[in-house]
Amino acid sequence: MDYDAILLEIGEFGRWQQMTQALLWIPAVFCGVHALLFSFTGLQPTKGFRCKIPDCDGDNFTFADFPEDIFPKEDGHPDYCKLYLPLRDDPTFPGNCSHERFSKDKIMECGSHGEYAYNAFEFEETLVTKWNLVCRQSFKVSLVISMYMLGLMIGSLLCGRMADKFGRKKTLMFSVMCSSVASLVGSFMPEYYSYTATRVVTAIGAQGLFLSTFSLALEVLGSKETVPFLPWVTYQTFFGVMIQAPFAVGMALLTLLASFTSSWFTLQWVSSVASFIQLGLWFVLPESPRWLIASNRTKEAEQLVRKAAKRNGKPLTNKALGADLEMKKEDSDTNAPDTKAPEPQTLDFKELFNPHLRRTTIVMFIAWPIVTMGYYGITFGMASLSDDLFMDFALSSLIEIPSYILVLILMDIIGRKPIFSSSLLLTGLSCIVVGSMDKDGDLADLRRVLALAGKFFASGTFAIVYMYTAELYPTLIRSTAVGTCSLMARIGGISSPYIALYLPTVTSDSVPFYVMGSAAIFGGMIALLLPETLGSSLPETMEDVDDIKKNGKPFWKCMNPCSKQ
Repeated sequence: MDYDAILLEIGEFGRWQQMTQALLWIPAVFCGVHALLFSFTGLQPTKGFRCKIPDCDGDNFTFADFPEDIFPKEDGHPDYCKLYLPLRDDPTFPGNCSHERFSKDKIMECGSHGEYAYNAFEFEETLVTKWNLVCRQSFKVSLVISMYMLGLMIGSLLCGRMADKFGRKKTLMFSVMCSSVASLVGSFMPEYYSYTATRVVTAIGAQGLFLSTFSLALEVLGSKETVPFLPWVTYQTFFGVMIQAPFAVGMALLTLLASFTSSWFTLQWVSSVASFIQLGLWFVLPESPRWLIASNRTKEAEQLVRKAAKRNGKPLTNKALGADLEMKKEDSDTNAPDTKAPEPQTLDFKELFNPHLRRTTIVMFIAWPIVTMGYYGITFGMASLSDDLFMDFALSSLIEIPSYILVLILMDIIGRKPIFSSSLLLTGLSCIVVGSMDKDGDLADLRRVLALAGKFFASGTFAIVYMYTAELYPTLIRSTAVGTCSLMARIGGISSPYIALYLPTVTSDSVPFYVMGSAAIFGGMIALLLPETLGSSLPETMEDVDDIKKNGKPFWKCMNPCSKQ
């Protein structure tokens, strides 16, 4: 049974495929919800805090009991983890502590396990204020996100294998339960470490959601029919890129919900309960027809494609269903019973570093972590971009969608290499300029626009990096190459919260943008060492790889995408 032959009869993008693509947006939306959730539930206090002053504060002390003059200043900003000790010359307050005069030569540093009071900010309570994850404990905020990234890595390995063995649909349901239950249980965790463990499990399920959704989105489509308004882009390519758009929509929807929520607990359990709606997909989503055929489950595949043909209003002939079976029967009749087909050749991991691929592999091993660090780093850094927290997160989420559309339009015109390299370079330049501007200065609005521009270009690199990597490697090692590069990318993901969230607490708000910007510029420069793949067929052998290097499109040359139709 040949699914591509079946699609010639039932159509590549009929009502059945349209409905399937629409339904697949639901789990993709919740991928974005799970990814951004801790940015709100673990939001650090943005308006100030202070620790309890022994003998000066009572049991019900508040942040406003002392003026901001009590805090030493660094670079013009108060250091809330240090205090000038009050002079003890005012009998009207506990301990004779003055609330107006302070000893400038006596500074108290807040301890790791002290009591804290927080100035009013966007939430009445977050996990940071609940467990006092500030000052010497602030590294734990970044650690939660890093552990989430580790969960994504585990999910890539676990759910990828499950999807190949048990099918996309069953893996999707497992991922729904895994992410939804763990997220809901996290709402009731009594302390930091158990909550962090639930975030790891949530991430495993969230990665399974994306992998299953991505595979299904591609595998129900064909590779020939094109989008009417983009006649050089196939539906398979269109949805392969745009399946990332609902991820951005999910982040925007969570931001909207967070703006109406005052407590981390309410936000987490509401979003977690809502994610259980995905279980209804079991009754309406199909299994991947390509997976069923590849797994020799031809009866189930036949039932599925007949339903698809009926939904599309197209006839399905037995010839399309049985052509492949007849060919197999003829082959079996002409072969001797004891003839064994030769085993397919495979290539080991070490072949990624053979002379044909060494430079490409080294560049990609460096570029992938930079792409991930820039994307997530800018996303998490929105928490400190300006005073309009929710608008910053919403805009940084929605700005991804036009980026994906632009990549779709241009990738078959100017090529993969110019988009990949220039997006990294422009991400880097945007970040460095943002770092050079004062958050509260006259150019604060321009700083905000440039940070969003950085997110726009970072999203562009994410949109094309999977496809570009796959096109650079021959068939026998392509999956190994993409999987290994994706694994390397988690280095950037794990480091991004420390760069975006922890660095500002020990340096300044500018340093994270300088780090991310410098890395992105370096990545954009070394990307120029890669060959262009536009206009070349997918390489099958090492010789094909060499041909791509020799005959690749010049960097500045544009192609007529419609000429291949």
